Amino acid sequence: RKLAGAAERLPFKSHVFDYVISVTSMHNFADIRSSIKEIKRVGKGNFVFSVLKKSSKIDDIKKSIEQNFKIDKVIEEEKDVIFFCGKD
Repeated sequence: RKLAGAAERLPFKSHVFDYVISVTSMHNFADIRSSIKEIKRVGKGNFVFSVLKKSSKIDDIKKSIEQNFKIDKVIEEEKDVIFFCGKD
């Protein structure tokens, strides 16, 4: 079964996923802050975000991640920054 939905309104109940992973996609979200809050809502506590370094939205994305999650580890790669997070 396929499900489609906007990142700002994920079609899932709260706290259903053990892990939520976003791979180099956040810069495409229409509303980054709302999307991050939705990601937090559907996850139980383990989150990984890969963020494109060259995105013009990287500062806003980093700030939203910092405001909504406890950052456990950050890995800087050539093209992406990867955040390993838990709920704050």
